Amino acid sequence: MKKYIVFLLLLIALSSQAFAASAVPSADPPILSVEGRGESAAYPDMAAISVGVMSENENAASAQNENAKRTKEVLAAMENLGIQRKDLATSDYTFYPMTASDENDRSTRISYVVRNSVTVTVHDLNAVGGVIDAALANGANEIHSLEFLSCDTSKARDQAMLHAVKDAREKANTIAKDVGMHVIGIKSISESTNGAISRPLTGDLAMASKHAATPIEAGNLTVTATVRIDFILGA
Repeated sequence: MKKYIVFLLLLIALSSQAFAASAVPSADPPILSVEGRGESAAYPDMAAISVGVMSENENAASAQNENAKRTKEVLAAMENLGIQRKDLATSDYTFYPMTASDENDRSTRISYVVRNSVTVTVHDLNAVGGVIDAALANGANEIHSLEFLSCDTSKARDQAMLHAVKDAREKANTIAKDVGMHVIGIKSISESTNGAISRPLTGDLAMASKHAATPIEAGNLTVTATVRIDFILGA
């Protein structure tokens, strides 16, 4: 009986020690969150040009008819340059009255404005300037934007991502070294890429293009990548 009591007391003591040990939370390793950025160049192989036809008239029907006529002339000019119909798309159409306030601050309608915007996709970059000139010479009076694009930016995107990861890793190693630690692992990674580039042309340039050939240089596209990495640090 005495031996049994001693054994029971020993078992209780061991259980108490095990419970006390499990009650002490284990310390999580420190985490260092770092953002890295990288860039890479891609070569454009097509362009998207947004051209607009703006018409204004005191009569609503006249404004619409004039706009429709000039827009058809622009589309015909594009097709004469070899632009396929699948590469011509209406991107925006608006119709609204223009108003003015009299001496009593009352609004008075003075005219109607119609705007029709067409996006022209050009697959020959050497033809971009000629497309702009032809559009402006055949009824368009607005150039909203010019955007150079690439059908495949996957290689440039991957390269930009590698640069971003390297940038984040170098930052993490520098910071860890400064605090007397080093990187021992990675907890999580998130990333984002952006390869779009847009080059808007102003109204002044659109007017100038009616009198001189428009020089256009595509240059390169810049693909950017950003990563956010949570590094695990150790002593």
